[in-house]
Amino acid sequence: MSTCRSCDAPLKWIKTKDGKNMPCDPEAFKLEDLKASDVVVSESGEVFRGTANIAKNTAQRFYFSHFSTCPDANKFRR
Repeated sequence: MSTCRSCDAPLKWIKTKDGKNMPCDPEAFKLEDLKASDVVVSESGEVFRGTANIAKNTAQRFYFSHFSTCPDANKFRR
């Protein structure tokens, strides 16, 4: 498992449907912890912003995008 170059947090990499690798926090979370502004990724690589359409996908595990949780995320934005 790799770590974030900025905050040293462990990362889980998930390939999105667009074929890009997205850094995610390694622990899956409970849907009740989701906020409308969160960006999450399913095990199959679907990216969700907020809670829209996520309820029908409850059979999958979801992971927070590390860009949402890293204290230094702005350093890596293009």
